[in-house]
Amino acid sequence: MINELLSHHLFVKLLLLFILSRFLGELFEQMKKPAMIGELLAGILLGSSVLGWISIDSQLKVIADIAVFFLVILAGLEINIEEMKDAIKGKNIWISLMGFFIPITSGILIGYAFSLSLFSSLFLGLCIAITALPVSIRLLMDIGKLNTDIGRKIVSVGAMNDILALMILGVLVNLTNSQEVSLLDVIFLIGKIVLKVVVFFIIVIFAYRLINWIMNQFHISNIETIVDKYLGLFKSKESAFSFILLFILIFSSLSELVGLHMVVGTFFGSLLLRKEILGEKHYRTFEKNIHSISMGFLSPIFFAIIGLAINVHEINNLWFLLIVIIVSIASKVVGGFIGGKIAGHTNMEALTLGIAVNGRGLMEIVIATIAYEKGVIDANLYSVLIIMGMVATMLTSYIIKIPFSKLEILSPK
Repeated sequence: MINELLSHHLFVKLLLLFILSRFLGELFEQMKKPAMIGELLAGILLGSSVLGWISIDSQLKVIADIAVFFLVILAGLEINIEEMKDAIKGKNIWISLMGFFIPITSGILIGYAFSLSLFSSLFLGLCIAITALPVSIRLLMDIGKLNTDIGRKIVSVGAMNDILALMILGVLVNLTNSQEVSLLDVIFLIGKIVLKVVVFFIIVIFAYRLINWIMNQFHISNIETIVDKYLGLFKSKESAFSFILLFILIFSSLSELVGLHMVVGTFFGSLLLRKEILGEKHYRTFEKNIHSISMGFLSPIFFAIIGLAINVHEINNLWFLLIVIIVSIASKVVGGFIGGKIAGHTNMEALTLGIAVNGRGLMEIVIATIAYEKGVIDANLYSVLIIMGMVATMLTSYIIKIPFSKLEILSPK
């Protein structure tokens, strides 16, 4: 009855999601736990698993996309691009590779063991391998570790995993649309997608070098004066905010055009923004506004929406669910640990990487939903994938402080 009443009232649904997510988020913060756990629980309580008052629809999906957009911008602003480059160059690339390919292989093997179809096994592996960038960002923000060396590496792993997952997703979606697929077709599709990704990153590198050239042409102390001069030509009081958003939206759109999720373009677009090129005043004002919009309103609703996706009543094989959860968490920890050790990190640093990359969320839901809508996976596997992602995310958000605390003891400032 209430579900039918709410289905036609978007803002009533937002009101319920906002009130409960903020209340439970605050409750968990008072207990010195990440607010994200409470926000996820708000969605679970309001969703089909418990009360059944609210279900995910096209309107809420749009709200979730906008929330992700602002959350990723906030992360890009807090990370220095030079430090990000250091986090993925050389042996550090192994953290991303091991943290992706060990889990995806584990997922495929589980599918084979439970006699799933090839495509179902591939989607299972893909969902296990994903490290959702927005979730990793929020976890690190909640504990104040985003702008640390390990934090930057975790974000770089999330970005790299998202890129790899979306490339593979592009191939799988194209393959599931085909009745008969030859090896040549697969090679052609992979080549086409890789080419698009390369084009996107050529544009990112060009923009990065253009910004550096501009900074070299003008003395840094004059940048804010020049920015103020040109912004003064516009009557709008929020012209600086609008132009910065426009810059980021261009990269978000480009990433979608080449077949990547907008998360990738948004992250790199905001990463290119420099305090030196915008000026201290405009940079801080923009950052403050984004932080208020994201953390004050959109982010709690986003994580509550993720909680709505869980439906425990669809599960008909608890052993399969348990194995998927255990393997998904263990394979991520092992992959991150092995990659961290290859990259030259200590045992505790490598373990921290392995634990922290278990955050999943919207990206996993997107992949699972696409597979479900195309009929590649059934309702049972779909619910298993959603619950796996939520359990892994909630467990990670609960224990992530522990390895970081150990690191502080081992490496005091």
